[in-house]
Amino acid sequence: MTNPRPTALIAAMGFVALTALAAVASGQAFPERTRLGRERPAPIVPAQTESHEAEPTGLDAPLAQQQPFEAKAVEVTLADRSVLRLYLADELIEIATPHGNLRIPAEDVLRIEFAQRPPAEITELVNQKLAQLKDGDTDVQKSAAAELVAMGEQAYIALSKAATGGDPNLAPQAAKVLERLKKALGKQELATIRASDFIITPDTRVAGQIVNPYLKIRTAQFGELQLKLADARSLRHQSLIGVAQVVQEDTDAQPDPGNLTRFESQQGKVLAFTVTGMAAGGSVWGTDVYTTDSRLAMAAVHAGVLKVGETGVVRLKIVPSPPSYAGSSRHGITTSAYGIYRAAYQILKGDAEE
Repeated sequence: MTNPRPTALIAAMGFVALTALAAVASGQAFPERTRLGRERPAPIVPAQTESHEAEPTGLDAPLAQQQPFEAKAVEVTLADRSVLRLYLADELIEIATPHGNLRIPAEDVLRIEFAQRPPAEITELVNQKLAQLKDGDTDVQKSAAAELVAMGEQAYIALSKAATGGDPNLAPQAAKVLERLKKALGKQELATIRASDFIITPDTRVAGQIVNPYLKIRTAQFGELQLKLADARSLRHQSLIGVAQVVQEDTDAQPDPGNLTRFESQQGKVLAFTVTGMAAGGSVWGTDVYTTDSRLAMAAVHAGVLKVGETGVVRLKIVPSPPSYAGSSRHGITTSAYGIYRAAYQILKGDAEE
């Protein structure tokens, strides 16, 4: 019987949700169209470099060689770690460097690592808290330090500059807070924080600040849109995107059933399904334990066992319904809360067989 609950709407249907939906609706990474007959770009070589800070980790790694590609077809990783595939609509990307502004043809761009761009109100608040670190009142200093750590990566660059700025009243305090913030963030988050944009072409690496606050992008479903640079972390060309591989650990894995309603009678049984992670196209209720009518492809992304577009074997266990289900936001998926339901499934991680 169809579940009488109203379908949960995608919260704040903005650019990210619409574009993710478009990627799913297309049924493929990029819409089918005429391929350009140009050669793949050669691997990056350290020639003609304009850089005035250390380059991001991993940019010297060999670039994967893929099939012939479409001009300006790219994959963008956003601040919330969700991934979109789309086309650049800009003809040129202008970047300001210490040696003047450069205008780089968008069709030559292989990768962009974006600088951090906190909102103006966050920048003002960080500066207020840095000023309070110099206050003679110990309680004020402790409160400011705690708030800076709570701001996370948005306070990192300002703290780094303050710690090395030479102000004898600020630098020692800022350095202590910076060490606390590093421990709170962890290596993965720290690796994505940078003060400069890096644009990489087949023969050049350029460090600076992209002049426009957004990139023009295009999707087949919604036409031309704008991507705020503050929302982006990295961009890479289609030719650098690896091919997702299906995990073959479970030979008994079944095809994706959509949801688990027809398995409700098999409580206590562990099941395996071959699933491709999705960002939209259904509804999900719960966190780690989900109602049986929740879309499995979305729940797997929410639980962290798959990424959007990644195909793999998802193992789960049919369990009795808990008294209630908690909603939450993880990995770009927002789930809803609900009361007791007919049955549930628990997504298993690693070798767990709870």
